[in-house]
Amino acid sequence: MLFRSIASGVTATLGGNITVNGKLTVQSGGTLICGANVISSPAGSYGVFDLQSGGTLQIGNSNGIFSAAAAGNVQTFARFFDPSATYIYNGSAAQVTGDGLPPALTSLTINNAAGVTLSTPLNITTSLTLTSGILTLGSNKLTISASGAISGAGASNYIMTNGSGTLEMTANTAGTFFPVGDDYNPITIATTSGSAVFDVALTDVITNSSNVAGTDHAVKRTWSIKNNSVSGKTVNVTPQWDDSKDLAGPDFADAHTYVASRLNSYATWVQSQKFRADNNVSGTLYNLKSGNIAMASGTTYQIGVFDSLAANNANDAGISAVLAPTSPICVSTPSISVQLTNYGSQKLTAVTIGWSVNGSV
Repeated sequence: MLFRSIASGVTATLGGNITVNGKLTVQSGGTLICGANVISSPAGSYGVFDLQSGGTLQIGNSNGIFSAAAAGNVQTFARFFDPSATYIYNGSAAQVTGDGLPPALTSLTINNAAGVTLSTPLNITTSLTLTSGILTLGSNKLTISASGAISGAGASNYIMTNGSGTLEMTANTAGTFFPVGDDYNPITIATTSGSAVFDVALTDVITNSSNVAGTDHAVKRTWSIKNNSVSGKTVNVTPQWDDSKDLAGPDFADAHTYVASRLNSYATWVQSQKFRADNNVSGTLYNLKSGNIAMASGTTYQIGVFDSLAANNANDAGISAVLAPTSPICVSTPSISVQLTNYGSQKLTAVTIGWSVNGSV
């Protein structure tokens, strides 16, 4: 092939591997369906592949697309992948995105039941569509801009945070749904005022204040939430779990549950509301909305779900808001003001408040 353009309104499907001596262009409105086939250049030639703004590339190779390596669907001498094109991963076997995927792009679709794994950090400005399969982050961060959205999430289509990678989104008073999972354990974050940016990840374990795993009065999941905004925010969160798989033991009391938060894996869980029944979403799926949780700027909080007999529930008092300071401080003796709430039925006689600096007690 010497020169070829896939124009607007045209869909081209590769029937096998092809070689490009000149230039292959996917123009705005054009679509190229690659399957597992390879587009390459003959030895010694300067073949070019150019995916332009508004074009669509359907990627079926297990290695995705690369900027220079001899791997993936596109292996020409020169390759141009526009960030305003649409990228669809629809292989029949597990795929990686490859380092040719632009670090910031407009539209990404995951349509692979075998799953897709991010090769590099990614920022999506408009849309992430989860049609089929799991998008695994590994050590990479996935950012959805304030102008972007995630659609199609469900029990088989979600974002797996199986390493240090996190999902970053903007939350406001209406609430933002973070479709993370080990199985499928999404969480909704809503601010009490304004908006803020949060990182979210999930692990399939719950620990007590001695960092010992497992209790038969808890959901066996820990949601980690970091407030990336420049000031502190008060939020309420709604975690979801599968009663048939995610409980650490058989004695979980659905009618007497609460959401708790803490600063790190050795801190005491702080109850965010009085005991109440969790909500049956459908089938074996349940969720529970927390009370107000104060989250300082730049700090990561852990979220857990317990019942009234959990060993962590030593007291019924909790800090429901941090009133001051509301932004990062540098002075060595700051004035700290908090709002204390009694979530139990008994009169409070004494309260011990633990605090930390940068997450260290």
